[in-house]
Amino acid sequence: MLVLKIMKKLFVTVTLFLAVQLSAEIKNIVWDLGGVILPGGPRYYVQEKIPEKKDLLDMVKTDAWQKWDEGRITKEDLQATLAAQYDADDIRRLIAYTLNVAERSFDDHILSLIEDLKRRGYKLYLLSNFSKDAHAQFIQGNKRFDVFDGLMFSHEVACSKPGEKIYRDFLSRFDLNPEESLFIDDSEKNIDGARAVGFKGITYHNEEQLRLELDAFLN
Repeated sequence: MLVLKIMKKLFVTVTLFLAVQLSAEIKNIVWDLGGVILPGGPRYYVQEKIPEKKDLLDMVKTDAWQKWDEGRITKEDLQATLAAQYDADDIRRLIAYTLNVAERSFDDHILSLIEDLKRRGYKLYLLSNFSKDAHAQFIQGNKRFDVFDGLMFSHEVACSKPGEKIYRDFLSRFDLNPEESLFIDDSEKNIDGARAVGFKGITYHNEEQLRLELDAFLN
């Protein structure tokens, strides 16, 4: 088992090294928010807090939840739409947790890494699927985000990851070359969407793995 783990780690390192040799220099690092900088989220809540209700994971995959993230319906519209499929108390609990600042705290280790990258001269951006309600709770007036050169949220542009449009809108808004841009997200689908328009990508699992892969791209 130990040999297998070592071989797997070596394979990842070699693969990253070869990929980086063929890459343009990275100038821009684009971060996801939920699940990376801001741990938790509705999927975490279901899996860790109420695993007996794992069917609620499907709630965040619904068209209604996506429309809420994209700013096309209100929280009240979301609740009314979901009520046809889910228990009203479950709906309220999941939305409340998603918006609960007291239940979700920012990862200081990741924020420290971001600040270090800023000092090293990289341009830093945020691209996140985030509803208008979540934006008001976590982002508005929060000085943590002053470190970023630009922010884009799904509710602002009425589209979301992993759809192609949000990545192209993001590149256009900040006039970025995707080949010089590295995208970090905890969703493999979102990374695939970014790569499809030219970004480099890292799927986030934990801080140690992220630092290893960042070193391969940047050093």
